[in-house]
Amino acid sequence: MNTSGEPKFEGGPKTPNLNEIYTTIDRYNGFLFNEYMNDWVKGSDKESRLGEVRFEDSTAPKYKQENDLNDPIHELEKELKQIGLVSEKRQEEYQAPKVFLMLQDGNKFIEYLKSLSNTEISEGERTHLIQFLNENIQNLKDGYDLDSEIDLNALLEWRNSLSEIVNVIEKISGEKLSEKEAKSIKKARGFIEPLRDGWFKEYAWLSERGIIERGGQRYFDITSENYKKDWGNILENLNLISEKPNTKEFLENFKQKALNYLKESKEKLESTMDEPENERTGYKAERIKILDEIEKIKDRIEGLIK
Repeated sequence: MNTSGEPKFEGGPKTPNLNEIYTTIDRYNGFLFNEYMNDWVKGSDKESRLGEVRFEDSTAPKYKQENDLNDPIHELEKELKQIGLVSEKRQEEYQAPKVFLMLQDGNKFIEYLKSLSNTEISEGERTHLIQFLNENIQNLKDGYDLDSEIDLNALLEWRNSLSEIVNVIEKISGEKLSEKEAKSIKKARGFIEPLRDGWFKEYAWLSERGIIERGGQRYFDITSENYKKDWGNILENLNLISEKPNTKEFLENFKQKALNYLKESKEKLESTMDEPENERTGYKAERIKILDEIEKIKDRIEGLIK
């Protein structure tokens, strides 16, 4: 990594263009989707990649043989390596295969990002940087295969580089981040300490369900039994987090948010308790039970996070 103090990207005579890279990948993924749907329509094996594509759109490139499919992505690998990235094709059950960009060398990618600060980045570049960040955070949340060398390396690189990558993307984007993009940056920033200190899995579980942002489990349209069960899962994850280092500040902040949300939940439940509709549907009896659970949960929150 460059140590001169000045950002310097030394990837080669031609700096890779993220827009062009993503255009190629998007077109290739479009082709894979078309082929997958073709195989599904024909009832053939989903892994079959032979035969002309008949289920197609105007933007997807067309290939006929297995060997042809690797060409567009293979040609990108040299450019990707220059900026510390690597491509990986994945397929979930009942879904078309898809190529993602993954982190291979965090230091090299940070140098590349810093090189972009020399000129004003385009909207497309910013959009693709946020896309890259979102997709990789999601991959982290889904869980990497630690038996895979690519996955294990990416996990370690993100652990060491996420903070700097988020900072540089935010800096080079300036004030042009949309509200949605700013939200993505904020969300990614929230994963820095959990990933670094070993409580990423628990944090991701809470984040995915909106618990961290909200401060707890929703209290409406839910039975008292499910409310109790859901809060039990929340408290279990908080308990696991409390055993990890450097979590005191997060737990204190969540404690205040949770207590405020429980107070708000109680007030709203009580204010609507005697509405005629609740009497007719039996919601009143369930809400009385939820109110009882709220008091117990408050005590457990206080006891768990001291």
